[in-house]
Amino acid sequence: MKKRLLSLFILLFISAIAFAPAVTASPNLPPSSKLMVSKANAGNSSAQYQLAVSYTKGINGFSKNQTEAAKWYLKAAENDHPQAQYTLAIIYMNGQGMPKNQRNAIKWMKKSAENGVLYAQYNLGDIYYTGKGIKQNYKEAFKWWEKAAIRKMPQAQYNLGILYERGEGVARNDILAAKWIKKAADQRYAMAQYHMGILCQDGRGVKQNQQESIVWFSKAAKQGIVPAQFILGEIYREGIKVEKDPEIAARWYKEAARKNHIDAQYNLGLMYIHGDGIEKNVAEGIKYYKQAANLGHIYAQYNLGVLYAKGEDVPEDVKESFKWFLKAAQKNEPRSQFTIANMYVSGEGVEKNELEAFNWYKQAADNGHPIAQYALAIIYYTGSSEIARDLDKAMLYLRQAASQGVIEAEELLQEIRKYFSLPE
Repeated sequence: MKKRLLSLFILLFISAIAFAPAVTASPNLPPSSKLMVSKANAGNSSAQYQLAVSYTKGINGFSKNQTEAAKWYLKAAENDHPQAQYTLAIIYMNGQGMPKNQRNAIKWMKKSAENGVLYAQYNLGDIYYTGKGIKQNYKEAFKWWEKAAIRKMPQAQYNLGILYERGEGVARNDILAAKWIKKAADQRYAMAQYHMGILCQDGRGVKQNQQESIVWFSKAAKQGIVPAQFILGEIYREGIKVEKDPEIAARWYKEAARKNHIDAQYNLGLMYIHGDGIEKNVAEGIKYYKQAANLGHIYAQYNLGVLYAKGEDVPEDVKESFKWFLKAAQKNEPRSQFTIANMYVSGEGVEKNELEAFNWYKQAADNGHPIAQYALAIIYYTGSSEIARDLDKAMLYLRQAASQGVIEAEELLQEIRKYFSLPE
């Protein structure tokens, strides 16, 4: 008897869930919202979608409720509402109102794309291109981006151009690449404008035209594309198909430098330190050098080391000099490695250390620094308490230094050959 009662209770509970309406119209709702609820409960997909939107935005008399919104998006999607299918895909992708589920996200994105929703077609192309939760498939990416591109979506047009340019999912074709990238650029899609600048500069898929490239770079730069801003700085600094104008160059470098373009920061540093076409301003130059140096620009680091070592435009500071030389040396900049070695020998900015000096001379020498090669040869030739004498290595580094025009190395090489009766 107990088992029969329990079975009956379970059956009644399931029936209640199955047949209970998802939402009851509150008496406080405006008439239009009550009608929407009635239609949604009756299975009207448009009403279900509008009810979901109402819960999402907290409008039409409904409080915001992402869980309720997701539930109604699902009902509308199951009733083949294309926009609901797309929104549901995004919900599953981001986990808003429902747990994240990439498989369900892709399922609904496909349905929406097949039903003609533009952004679903674009996003499905992106999913296939990146392989997010699905096997990467460039052909499928091409297929869906092409659909969106034909419908004049600039992002899709640009991406389609990139696929043609790289030969991903389609045979490589520079002319078609340029065609689609230009379509996006003509719609003011900033990255496409920058890319058109590159294509016109190189003559890929279009006739080479430096003036045209400047036009496109300018359009992209005004929309905040940092590489375009830097390139314009280069163009006006060097006078490439335009009259040289250091002030315009500096202006574009500054735009790029604000967004941490490391080479723009370094070039501004150079221009201000040397007064290259603009008024000399050492403080500004050092500011930009330091910005670039702190982001790892080895030549900015080296130049800061030189400035503080010489003490010409700034107070001499050997410890600060050592700091910046060391940063560049640790990134294999040979002049800095050689200078660090000298500082360890002399004890300038750091405590004397013969072994550290030897190690840095060797790194600089192995990186092709001719004077470091000569210095290292002397160390191997004479030997010390720290470094064992090694005539073979001394000869090796003397030959390297001599081949790079170090006269003293050539002279010592001849003396050693003569003294030890060695062949040429």
